[in-house]
Amino acid sequence: MRDQFEKNWWDASNNRYMRGKDAAGTGYSSWGHEASFLMMLTGLGDHGPRTESYLDFIAANDDDLNVEATSYLPEMYYQYNRSAEGWAWLKKLMTGKNTYPEISFLAVSSVIDGMMGVQPDAPKDKVATISRLTSETPWAEIDHIKVGDNDLKLKHTGTTGSTLTNNSGGTVNWEAQFYGTPASITVNGSAYTPQTKSLYGKTVSYVTVPVAGGATVTATAGTSEVDTEAPTAPADLASSNVTSNSVDLKWTASTDNVGVTGYNIYRGTTLAGSSTGTGFTATGLSASTPYTFTVKAVDAAGNSSGAGSAVDVTTATSGNGQTADLSDLTWSDARSDFGTVQKDKSVDSHPIKLNGTAYAKGIGTHANSTITYSLNGGYSRFRSDIGVDDEVGANATVKFEVWGDGVMLYESPPVMTPSSATQSVDVSVAGVKSLVLKVTDARDGINSDHADWAGAKLVR
Repeated sequence: MRDQFEKNWWDASNNRYMRGKDAAGTGYSSWGHEASFLMMLTGLGDHGPRTESYLDFIAANDDDLNVEATSYLPEMYYQYNRSAEGWAWLKKLMTGKNTYPEISFLAVSSVIDGMMGVQPDAPKDKVATISRLTSETPWAEIDHIKVGDNDLKLKHTGTTGSTLTNNSGGTVNWEAQFYGTPASITVNGSAYTPQTKSLYGKTVSYVTVPVAGGATVTATAGTSEVDTEAPTAPADLASSNVTSNSVDLKWTASTDNVGVTGYNIYRGTTLAGSSTGTGFTATGLSASTPYTFTVKAVDAAGNSSGAGSAVDVTTATSGNGQTADLSDLTWSDARSDFGTVQKDKSVDSHPIKLNGTAYAKGIGTHANSTITYSLNGGYSRFRSDIGVDDEVGANATVKFEVWGDGVMLYESPPVMTPSSATQSVDVSVAGVKSLVLKVTDARDGINSDHADWAGAKLVR
């Protein structure tokens, strides 16, 4: 199947795999949500440069997926050893605590199969493991892994140390795998020359050792070729949404011979914070003050790039009346009981529309939802039109609430339906550090509860 896919499903004109073909045989390689990444999840592709390029294409488009589709991303990224991306999505799923039924199961699956790299083969009394931890998670341990009649415990320390305990059952053959080509793998103090093979296109070294019932075995990868190559410097650093005490920063991703694990953001020579993505909101700034920001990329070996080009920012004067569209700001948390919270479109990815009026800007969501912004006292008022999006014509019943630092600032009429008149919110947020926008289901279930914060904006 891989050969067939490779031969007939590569779009050479766009350098991407096709996600589908129509009845006439015309292939389509544009972004198609789940249809664009399920083939990578199932292991199709060349497991080489085409696959890596296509994974980059997915990574550039995966922010607009619904929560069900998002739940498959960690496992996909992990199996190709793109651990930073796998961990970023897994962490988002775990902290989001979405109640969609599949999320909890896939989060556990992504920990076991993805991050911990467990590959069971019960008929052969065998299990293989490989660590895909990042620097943010220096070690992880899972207990009571059932492989056939065996009950196992596995601990990874970084990406070079693994310990397997056979809690109960007969002898299990453990294939201790590590990425790269270490000269040796040490097992309980004895060094062995490892074998190598390819795992989803990545070279892994391994030894196979028997682990008897009740026994514990530790395997450690020896010295491999030391990575001394630093990532490229981040490019195109730009600022936006400058307030009296904060600024949003964006840049173009760096590249690395092994992989970029994160970015350090500097305010002058002071470390302002770090990010695993290509964006960061600098807070705690003073009004009417000039600042210079730079960004450096780091990899798993601790190599740091040089600083990319600097960006100069002068913060706004407090209370100058300038406005900022909420959809242009970075929320600190956003979750809903159905779908994905959207910027500048409804929860079903249509233009935001309330009672026939279209809005170019705003937030589309679904009950029950909570969206949190860190304002740090930088704004004076919050304004928005609210209502049930026109994409649903019946059944929806929602209620809107605005909270500031734990205090309710606004509450909509008890129940808003598709036939309700659009309501306008205009409340003071002076001094508010944390703004929370809530949509509830009016206590009758979430069926069709498509809700919009239309034209939402903050006034400085």
